Amino acid sequence: MKNNFFVLSIIIFVIFFTGLSLPSCGKKTSSQTTTSPEPTATLTLNEAPLDTVDAITLDPTLTANYEASDKEAKKWKNNAQLVMVSVKLPQDLTLNNSTETYTYGSQDETNYWWTYSLSEQSGKFVRALVYKDDYIGKNLTPINIKYWRTNYIEAFQIAENYQGKEFRANNENTSVTLTLSVSEPKGWLWWLVEYKNPLGANYSVRINPNDKTIVDETGTVIAQGSTYQPTGTTTTPSATSTPSITQSPTPLPTK
Repeated sequence: MKNNFFVLSIIIFVIFFTGLSLPSCGKKTSSQTTTSPEPTATLTLNEAPLDTVDAITLDPTLTANYEASDKEAKKWKNNAQLVMVSVKLPQDLTLNNSTETYTYGSQDETNYWWTYSLSEQSGKFVRALVYKDDYIGKNLTPINIKYWRTNYIEAFQIAENYQGKEFRANNENTSVTLTLSVSEPKGWLWWLVEYKNPLGANYSVRINPNDKTIVDETGTVIAQGSTYQPTGTTTTPSATSTPSITQSPTPLPTK
């Protein structure tokens, strides 16, 4: 009996100091551990590339940005009129990281433009008077917003699908800016999407913001613009998908 007790004591001693465990009879003991799979990295909305977001759903936000600028401009001059919108895209082309600048003029002010620059990332804005000859010149025409039916993300996606993406792939550190203004050809309202790399290579696409068509230097339609869709495909608007309205901007009144 004593010998059996001696053997059992040795077994318990070995188990305690070597970390071995007795069978658990199907129950998990405190020494048992489980491992979880590594979490899968997912992009937040702010990290989503601009060419892979549904631009239409962002219309309310972008419209609110314009309306905020217009409200501030009216504090400057109650007859202020929007003459240009410019957008500088971030280098990584992610959502909510662009800088939007709205430029206004007034018939009461012949020497200065009033600007409202908004950082999408911080939500902060800067208001400034800029001498016309130092900025963009004096010959800008007010924007008739009824022709502004394409937001800047849509315009960027159209340009991307019309060789813009290929240009970026072949030119490192390309920057992208967009400008909405009344200009030649035809004195109509256009989105001009410009790609530039540090070595001077450049590429541009001119888009009619009313019907999303791409035009050449004479204003002749050369392609129907295509934009990203959440289904993973792009769609090309037909010629009749947007009402045909002939642009006829109103010149900025002069004193």
